[in-house]
Amino acid sequence: NKRTIYPYAAQGMAANNLTIASQNANFEPTDSYLKRILDNDASVNPNNIQREVFFRIGRTLDSGWEMPANFDIYATLVGNIVRRYAIDYQSIGLPRKVTYWEIWNEPDLTIFWNNNVASNYY
Repeated sequence: NKRTIYPYAAQGMAANNLTIASQNANFEPTDSYLKRILDNDASVNPNNIQREVFFRIGRTLDSGWEMPANFDIYATLVGNIVRRYAIDYQSIGLPRKVTYWEIWNEPDLTIFWNNNVASNYY
């Protein structure tokens, strides 16, 4: 269930290079996943309950807890994702936008990113 959009994000941020960070961006698995969730097909959703997506950015369940090495590049990549799924969503075939986002859950805990020094996240 892991969908990595920017496979070279960490390398690009470490090198302070947005071109590297954004190379080989792969939105297809996430696009497909979101289309399936947001499609209220009556045959699979008899009560036609509107599903909402809570989109988590920046960490997988089993890895990826390093803080971004370059927050400017990180912000650009996050902005691209949010723009795609919250602003330009119709252009990729989503019936509605993603409205709920988690960018950094509980920054004071090291279980999301491995650094809880306040000056690093405030």
